[in-house]
Amino acid sequence: MLNSQAYTIGLQTGVRSDGSQAGSAEEIRQALIALRQRVSAAPLTAADQQAQAAIIKLSQVPEIATALAGRRDHREALRDLAIRYAFEQLMVERRALGELDLLSQALVKRTFDIIEMRARQVERRRGENPIDVEPKLLMALAESIARYVPRKPLGGHIQWKLNHCESAVSRAMRQVAYLVTRDAVTESFVDFVLSSPAAPQLQAQLLHLARGGGLTGVDYAAVIRFFALPETVAWVKRFASTEQTARTFYAEVEYTEMAWCGKRKLPVGRTQGYLEAALAELQQSRDVWLDHLPEDDDDDDDRHERLGDAEEYLQQEGQHGLLHRESFEAWLVHQALATRPDDALWNAAAWRYVEGLPAAAIVERGLTDANTLAAAEARLAELRADPDIWQIWVENTIA
Repeated sequence: MLNSQAYTIGLQTGVRSDGSQAGSAEEIRQALIALRQRVSAAPLTAADQQAQAAIIKLSQVPEIATALAGRRDHREALRDLAIRYAFEQLMVERRALGELDLLSQALVKRTFDIIEMRARQVERRRGENPIDVEPKLLMALAESIARYVPRKPLGGHIQWKLNHCESAVSRAMRQVAYLVTRDAVTESFVDFVLSSPAAPQLQAQLLHLARGGGLTGVDYAAVIRFFALPETVAWVKRFASTEQTARTFYAEVEYTEMAWCGKRKLPVGRTQGYLEAALAELQQSRDVWLDHLPEDDDDDDDRHERLGDAEEYLQQEGQHGLLHRESFEAWLVHQALATRPDDALWNAAAWRYVEGLPAAAIVERGLTDANTLAAAEARLAELRADPDIWQIWVENTIA
């Protein structure tokens, strides 16, 4: 754990929400040093010192200073600020992960671990992983963290984003939860569930929905498939003339012989077929699951319980090389040489970005000429600016 001074630091000059004076820039710097020591016991580098100065400067931006002053846990707030800085370097400044200071590298890796762990927790509750449902969600989260104003804990921000990613399955589940809690429907639904051949565990979940217990702990896939059964379809259609939600579950062809008698006029062009869309999504997910069987990672979940456990993670993992991922340029060179090993440009890039030799030394040793090296550097800069390639690198590097 951080020492008592680090734990009680203020995050900017000014007054905290409790009326006490906030800590000085020097206190922030000392706390960042303590946090960085959880990554490595090596002496601070110029990159570390530059990052510390940048974080302190960031804490003095008026909007951020006000947000930090309202936080109760100053240690957590400082860590959130350091995470925001790390992601800003990665996503806004477009710096390679390997180019960041050690603390920023650790916090980026740790935060992606947390996102993936919490996404799996959502999957266990809903039956769907929000990152699988929305492939761009991971990068969208990274972008939002890079611009995050830390008024509240970052872990809550991440959880909210994951919880509010809606797919065809989650949209259908909202429809189910709404329908079965309608006054005109609930009693009939309870009787229908109790008389159905559904497994006791599923019956309990369906009755939980009918009581207004919400979607937490409900197996989305099992409920969707229950509502796709012919007997359930027939039950839903009993209410399709007066309950608009019951009239949107399936395709219009299911309702052609039913006149609408509801109090309100049906909207033109209303959305229908929620169950069909959800079933199609579940089938697609099943196909992917069978093609890519995941490893059992329950132990890893236990180790990554909360974002607030970052110090312990850094202390245990930081010395083992897990955070020293290769730079964007090195990764790209490796990808290119795997298919074009004799390409002069990519070999020049390898001397520069994989071996890490200075440009002058490469030319002086005769490893390549100055024009080829310049062309390689220009080509790497062009590819680095391509957002699609950058996203592929980030996803591969943090995996």
